[in-house]
Amino acid sequence: SFKNVLTIGTEAFRNCSSLTSVSFPVVSYIGNYAFYSCTSLSSINFPDVTNICYSAFAACASLSSVVLPVVSYIGDGAFQTCPTLTSVSLPYASHIGNYAFGNCGTLLSADIRRVQYIGSYAFANCSALATVNIVMATYIGNGAFSICYSLASISLPYVSYIGEFAFISCSSLSSIFSPSATYIGSSAFANCSSLVSVSLQNATYIGDSAFAKCSSLTSIDLPNATYIAGGAFAKCSS
Repeated sequence: SFKNVLTIGTEAFRNCSSLTSVSFPVVSYIGNYAFYSCTSLSSINFPDVTNICYSAFAACASLSSVVLPVVSYIGDGAFQTCPTLTSVSLPYASHIGNYAFGNCGTLLSADIRRVQYIGSYAFANCSALATVNIVMATYIGNGAFSICYSLASISLPYVSYIGEFAFISCSSLSSIFSPSATYIGSSAFANCSSLVSVSLQNATYIGDSAFAKCSSLTSIDLPNATYIAGGAFAKCSS
């Protein structure tokens, strides 16, 4: 326990393979690679942290839960490849960087209710991810939820931009709610084999192969679309 530390610098505890728990009650900033590959780290306590930088907790093989009650910024790769991580609670986060939780294959749920920006591949290959609370998001980056096989539904009421490959191969995804989306990137929902209907009331741009190989798709409603790219609905056999 470090009662008075406010900042943890770059690589401060990197590769401390025997470190099992840390408590920093007043830290607000955690630098790049600060706890990278602390393979025994299973418990973290940072009640006041607001910024977590690049790969700060990446490859922490024993970390199972992340609760950061006031954090606002999660940097690129911050928790990437944490193979035992099952739950994430970031109720005040507004920014989640690229690959932040990528390759966390056991992650079941993520509470990111106030996040506005979700970077590229932020939750890519989180194959167990079933529940995501992202009601305030406005931007979904490329591949953000790609290959999330367990994700069954998604609500994106304020999202305007959905990047390429954003939900590709989310094979359990049966419904999407995104009334504000105007841009749907290439292959954004390709290979979503359980997707039955698509209603995107404000979408104007539908990218290449955006819904290709959605084999269960039976209904499409795009009343304001002005551009539908090649292969957008190719091989939608239903």
